[in-house]
Formats: sequence, structure tokens, C-alpha cells
Amino acid sequence: MLQSKSTEDRYARELRRVRLAQQLLQYGVRQSWVQQWTGCSERRIRSILCAAAEPMSVSKRRGPVPAQAFRILSTALLRSEASAILGLAQRLDVLPVGPVKEAGKSLPGLALGERLCWLFGIYQAWVPDATLTMEQFLLLVLELAEQKSLFLSHCDTCGGVLVIDRLETRHRECAACALAGRTPKFNAATQSKTEWSPDPQQRSLF
Repeated sequence: MLQSKSTEDRYARELRRVRLAQQLLQYGVRQSWVQQWTGCSERRIRSILCAAAEPMSVSKRRGPVPAQAFRILSTALLRSEASAILGLAQRLDVLPVGPVKEAGKSLPGLALGERLCWLFGIYQAWVPDATLTMEQFLLLVLELAEQKSLFLSHCDTCGGVLVIDRLETRHRECAACALAGRTPKFNAATQSKTEWSPDPQQRSLF
């Protein structure tokens, strides 16, 4: 009986590994990182790709996984998307509680990978034209867990969640508030009191 239970547990865990690998591959995560998050071998991942009912949009990138999350914050669009999904992750208690030493080695695993894929799917449904990738999301989560270079703060203007670099000392403001601050505001006091009329009344000469 105990042996049967153990076999069932191993089978269920293997199914979870395969499902997570399928999700990560569909999201374009490079195969070396899929191995790290699922524990699947390279051979197992190749068999998953071959057995797919429909061709997967698999990343062709090679080499080590990305390791510089601060570059994701280099554009206002990506910073906004990163802040949105990480704020959602924080609200739903998906983010690991840090600080975690060497998070890139200790955190990747089946349980966390499943939750992050679930959350990324929700985010894509809400923001179908999002540009943030799953790889970038995973990297941001690991960086935030270490609490060395990135952390979550709030916009000084609206109070919304904002992911920032620890070295940033400038006014912390989200892209929406920054844009609103640069938009010229209408001032009624500067408007001329005399308005143009297509048929002005002729003034008296005397």
C-alpha cells in the first residue's frame, strides 16, 4: 500500500513537471531555464516538444539565462508592465519572502514555477498586448527575492506600486504620473477675454 502511494506521488509529480515545462516552453522560456525550473532533463524536454499536438513557439536563444534585471527598467513601458505584474504578485502573495541568498539557484522549482505561470497567464489575459516576457518576469521575481538591486516601492504621486533600482535617488514616479506632469494644463486666466467673431460689430468712429 505504501509503495503504491509512493508510486502515485511520483507519477503525479512527473505530470506536474511536464505541464510546467509545456507552459514555460509555450511562453518562450529558453530550454536551459526550463530544465532549472522543472527538473526535467534535456532529453525529456525534447520529447515534450516532439509530443506537442501543435508546434510550440520555442525560444531559439542559447547560452546562459538573463542575469541583469535592471535593464528591464530602462524603458517606461517595461517598467510600467513590470510594476503592474509584480504588484499583482505581491497582492496575491505569490512573491517569495526575502531576502533569499542566491535566489537564482535556490528558488527555481516546481511549486513556485506553477504559481508564476498561473499569474503570468492572468496578466496576459488582462493585458493582451503586453511586451513583458515570461523570462523577464522570472528574472524580476528572483532579483526582488534577493533584495540586493531591485525592490518594490510606491509612486510618490499616485501611490501605485513601482519597481525601482535600489540606486535610484531621483523622484520616484510612475510613467502615467510623469506623463501627466508633462502635459500642459489649460489655464482659463490666460485666455483672452475678447473672442473672435465672424461678424464683429462695427465700432463708432466718434
